[in-house]
Amino acid sequence: MDLAWVGPRACRHEAVIEEAMRQSPVLPARFATLFRSIANLEQFLSSRSDRIASFFHWLGDRQEWAVKGLVDRARVRTALSSEAQAKVADALPGVAYFQRKRNETSSAKEFNQRLKAICQEAALDLQQAANGFRERRIVDPAAGQSTSEVISTWAFVLPPAAEEDFRQRLDRLNRLHISTGLAFRLSGPWPPYSFAPPLASEEQV
Repeated sequence: MDLAWVGPRACRHEAVIEEAMRQSPVLPARFATLFRSIANLEQFLSSRSDRIASFFHWLGDRQEWAVKGLVDRARVRTALSSEAQAKVADALPGVAYFQRKRNETSSAKEFNQRLKAICQEAALDLQQAANGFRERRIVDPAAGQSTSEVISTWAFVLPPAAEEDFRQRLDRLNRLHISTGLAFRLSGPWPPYSFAPPLASEEQV
């Protein structure tokens, strides 16, 4: 794939959809959705008109928002190392080394389990203010370039009236879990890719 060719065109495609979204609800087509002719496009839309109408009826004035869960692994490692060191402070040097390593491994495992539980509880809490929820595949373009690691990616559908409540819930979660190095970041609104119904058939359109 030639990213130098694809990149600007994908960005232009997204810009067109986002501009349309500012005027009315949209059912976004993914980049590189192609039709052989106008007639083929019309036939495609006509055969799926009920599904498309149902989607717009459900969506109404609501919009998709994204929430990413990020954890500062460097901060976590420092905290776990300090805890492990404190537990073996009185041990002999040789013994202390192996005990500290065992403690760090055990603590890291427990911490990861705790993070998973926190994220599950956070997702449930945020869903109380939303009309739709999807768990997205994690894609972290900054992997290896930052100490923060993306550990969850969620999509929510929110009506305008629920946005303030949603933000307040998110702020409360961030205050509650700041000591763990975990933070939740909100972005949007976005075209509702996560909730759009599948329209394409196996046949090339």
